[in-house]
Amino acid sequence: MLIAIVLVSCPFWVQLFHPGDGTDDKAIDLLTSINPSYQPWVKRIGLEISESAEPYMFALQIAIGVIVFTFFFYLLKKNQSLKKQSEE
Repeated sequence: MLIAIVLVSCPFWVQLFHPGDGTDDKAIDLLTSINPSYQPWVKRIGLEISESAEPYMFALQIAIGVIVFTFFFYLLKKNQSLKKQSEE
């Protein structure tokens, strides 16, 4: 349920609190100022994500992070619980 809420609401929050240019855009600007003929390899192979899909990809990254964090937190708590039981 939490993952669904994050996936649905993240694009709205990103639009509301737009942080400005991302680090990828700044890095590309820096590289093109150093080497004007530079072209990002992602564009060459056609894997660039549209701007409308970027918030959803960001939400997906957050959801994956929450899942991984929750899994390891669960394992930690389970391990602590088993340790407590073995000490008693």
